[in-house]
Amino acid sequence: MHGWNVKVFAAALIVIFFGVPGLLLIGAGVRQTWRGFAAASWPSVDATVQLSANRAPDPRAFPREVEFAYEVDKFPYRSERLRYGVTVSDLANWEIAMLQLRHPIGSKVKLHYDAEDPAIAVLEPGIGSGVVLLVGIGLVLVVIAVGTCLLVLDNRLSAGMQGPLLMFVTVFCCIGIALLIPGGRILWRGWSSQKWTAVEGHIVPHQTPTTKEPQLIYQFVVDGKTYFGVRRAFPPPDSSHDTWETDISYHFKAGQTVTVHYHPGNPWDAVLEPGIRDEDWFLAAGGGAFLLFGLFAGLAGSGLSRRK
Repeated sequence: MHGWNVKVFAAALIVIFFGVPGLLLIGAGVRQTWRGFAAASWPSVDATVQLSANRAPDPRAFPREVEFAYEVDKFPYRSERLRYGVTVSDLANWEIAMLQLRHPIGSKVKLHYDAEDPAIAVLEPGIGSGVVLLVGIGLVLVVIAVGTCLLVLDNRLSAGMQGPLLMFVTVFCCIGIALLIPGGRILWRGWSSQKWTAVEGHIVPHQTPTTKEPQLIYQFVVDGKTYFGVRRAFPPPDSSHDTWETDISYHFKAGQTVTVHYHPGNPWDAVLEPGIRDEDWFLAAGGGAFLLFGLFAGLAGSGLSRRK
């Protein structure tokens, strides 16, 4: 009886330190997901893009200190939220460049705000990768809590191989799925971009405001409207790499004519080099390897258990 009490106490600690935080993260992620997509039906208001009043004095920090000022029923509000799970400060350099080009300081934008709480507003309905990460971490914590509790409380599992095998398979499959989702998206975007509409564009000189290194920016015209793009291929390159400045300076010159491939439904979604590159397979291949290995280990382990 004493041993059983110890097991229950251990299981309770596992639930408190892993299960409860996991459920809270999942709940927060689900709530943000619902609100993110519900924002499409929220009322909209004109907002002005401006520098934050709390911004750092360093002018190079300009794009990460942008906010949207708006009024609802004559009450002033400010928001830095682009989508649920994404604020201006979360953006990568290439995303900051696009934000600066699409919405210059002083320009007007449409914000979607919550009628019950006008202080909550987003530039675009939907969610960011931060919300997906929140739910993913929560699921991992819950799986760990459930699996560990089963091992602690069930003597048959803890005495045999089923419990450790279950945990092993679950971890590998979760890692595989977590890698397959973004990897598959990269492959899909690369493949589908080959069918996008092609138009002539030009390279424009630009520097990232944070590091002053060359930034690939191109402009093109669709139906009389000027658009800008920063993506060379899928996925967007990381400008923090040492070879970034040399590569951009070598291949692209200001004023150079380029062929731009843009999404017919959203010309802001554009790329210079459509298709799938060799390195685009790494993430999906790694995820597939983890998932297949986990499934194979599970099938092999269950087969051995049945033989015994």
